[in-house]
Amino acid sequence: MCDDAGGIVDNGTVIRSDDGHLITTGLRSTKGWIADHARGLDIRLEDRLASITVVAVQGSRSLDAMVKARRAAAMRSRASVSRPDTG
Repeated sequence: MCDDAGGIVDNGTVIRSDDGHLITTGLRSTKGWIADHARGLDIRLEDRLASITVVAVQGSRSLDAMVKARRAAAMRSRASVSRPDTG
């Protein structure tokens, strides 16, 4: 995202969720920039900072790291499902 002089405001990422919503990452200034440039369009902006976490994993071994993390998460998920309810 650039300002009127071509300077960088933010380098956020846009992600389309399964339900068709667009999620942006970036600074709080991202919301203001989008609102300024979307005047006249039928959009709604929400600050979901408290409910969504985005992690950036970069580098030559990033894919391996994410695959390993995904497998570990799946194993934790299966383990929690198989435990009897002690509530």
